[in-house]
Amino acid sequence: MLFRSNVGVGAYTVRVTDTLQTDDYAATPLTTGAVAVGGTAAGTVNFIGDRDWFRVSLVAGQSYRFNCNGNGLSDPTLFLRDSAGAQLAYNDDFGGSRNSQITFAVTSTGVYYLDAGAYGGGVGAYAVSVTGSSPVTDDFSADTETRGTVAIGQQASGVINFVGDVDWFSVQLAAGRTYRFDLTGNSLADPMLALLGSDGRSRLASNDNFGGGLNSQIVFTPTAAGTFYLEARANGTLTGSYTLVVTDVTSNSADRIPGLQDSAIRNWVNSALSDNLFSQDELASLLRSTAAGGVTANEFGDLGRISVSISPYLSESTRSYQQYIFNAVVNGNPANQWWTGGTGSRVSLGNLAAGSSQLVLERLTDKWFGGRDLPLNSIGGDSAAGASRLTFTYGQMTGSLFVNGISFSDVNQGQAGTCYFLAAASSLANNQSQFIQSMFVDNGNGTFGVRFYGSSGNEIWVTVDRSVPLSSWGGLVLAGNNSKSLSGEMWVALAEKAYAQANEIGQFGRSVSANSYQSIEGGWEDALQHISNRATTTYSAYYSDSAWTSARNNASTWNSYQNAAISAVNAGRSLWLGCFGNTYDNSGKRNFVSGHAFAITGYNAATQRFTIANPWGEGGSRWAGTFEATWSELFNVRGVVAWA
Repeated sequence: MLFRSNVGVGAYTVRVTDTLQTDDYAATPLTTGAVAVGGTAAGTVNFIGDRDWFRVSLVAGQSYRFNCNGNGLSDPTLFLRDSAGAQLAYNDDFGGSRNSQITFAVTSTGVYYLDAGAYGGGVGAYAVSVTGSSPVTDDFSADTETRGTVAIGQQASGVINFVGDVDWFSVQLAAGRTYRFDLTGNSLADPMLALLGSDGRSRLASNDNFGGGLNSQIVFTPTAAGTFYLEARANGTLTGSYTLVVTDVTSNSADRIPGLQDSAIRNWVNSALSDNLFSQDELASLLRSTAAGGVTANEFGDLGRISVSISPYLSESTRSYQQYIFNAVVNGNPANQWWTGGTGSRVSLGNLAAGSSQLVLERLTDKWFGGRDLPLNSIGGDSAAGASRLTFTYGQMTGSLFVNGISFSDVNQGQAGTCYFLAAASSLANNQSQFIQSMFVDNGNGTFGVRFYGSSGNEIWVTVDRSVPLSSWGGLVLAGNNSKSLSGEMWVALAEKAYAQANEIGQFGRSVSANSYQSIEGGWEDALQHISNRATTTYSAYYSDSAWTSARNNASTWNSYQNAAISAVNAGRSLWLGCFGNTYDNSGKRNFVSGHAFAITGYNAATQRFTIANPWGEGGSRWAGTFEATWSELFNVRGVVAWA
């Protein structure tokens, strides 16, 4: 036997460690965790990798919303599981926040499980909740009995109402013709499309993520005529609205838009549609060539025929924008009453008609396609900042639309009294930046489409160029980037100018509908809805409005609203604040400014203070760019708090 002697010597210590880790809830169906519909349950991610399950009883035919909000846990994640523990849905980072939310339509009554945990190595407390229940609504069925239908050259709209929802549309196709089917998400972020045969079982084609984007497209040539079915669905657990368009793209077909009377327009349309699409520049070119020598009755009629047939020939990503501005030129718009052109006064213009002069159609084209109808070159001034009336010239920005993403710190108000609008843009940029991103269309020619929503929720579009108000020293005199530079980030300056131009359409409920910055000075929280089309919830400490919940100067009543505001922050809502009092910090800097609007960008649960951002920018020696305030301080300045 061979052995080795241990010749080492020296002192040592023996330690015994308890390796059992505390865990409040198991991650199995045997968990003691439970939550009721309409209730909340608290838990803790006790260690890295810990997950907690909560039992919940749900009823078939109902739709539920499940939330997991961090109360110390910085980035919670949430699964919904069936009675056997199989995953049904998952979410992380909902609505621009790090909290999680799942909306799910239940098809089978029984026990389900909410599985709460952390992203990565996080630990800390959280709360899960189940919000109400409502009957599941479904606009279209997923079978051959569907009431959904779409015709060639037309469009249909629908909604993926709940997770797993599928909608079918019947369509009549001819043999030997080639068709293009476009499924474009409106609020649905990632739509998926399939084409099925007349029996509803044979899957003929499918697509997801066409042309580098998230929309879907199928091109198909049937060998036999008949009824086919288009199937619209969402990728993963997404929900939202969509648009479905069917276009005949058969090569060498006859007139692409039938019934055109003017030979020059007919030939131009057939040539432009050789690729089955109208581009922005092509439509502008059509209008400018038609303008030459004035507009005849045949030309005016043909432009109208094109306007009602144009939708299938527009890119799905810009369809609503291009259709809106072409329709505004051809069929009229309240904004057509005047031409301003960035001067100190406006002149009459008018809607297009048979017999309109060349100048009228050229100016209408410049207004809607070129962005050249600039707002009046004067403002009344921002009274909150002590800025008075001034006039200005226009200069050309040379920067990029967005630089390093979108943030509330991008906003730097100028000398116009548009704080309410810029506070709304700032709050949305803070945690729902998708609304800022999606409101712009880059036309690639130095112009941009900008979308707003009217007070009734309808889309309105304008086109802006790179011209912005310029001071005598060469910097931006109105809203812009932090450096007030022509070469910096452009979205803030262009959004403010677009809002002034869109005001002329008369959809913002303002007393004066003019293309001017002065006509949009002073306003309220409805700017949130004009940008996002989200309904607003508003609480007022003092002032009253029919759409607000007012404390009427009662501090106790005001304090009862605080939890609603905290929940809105934690749910990733965009909070807007108007105030009517002045406060100063210990160094004498202004915090709250009377008659001014701010963005609320966060809430510190430890200090019970809200973070307030001033749209004047990053701050200076006389005022703070960001500061914190309690809910009671908002009462003292007669605050109005709203969120979308």
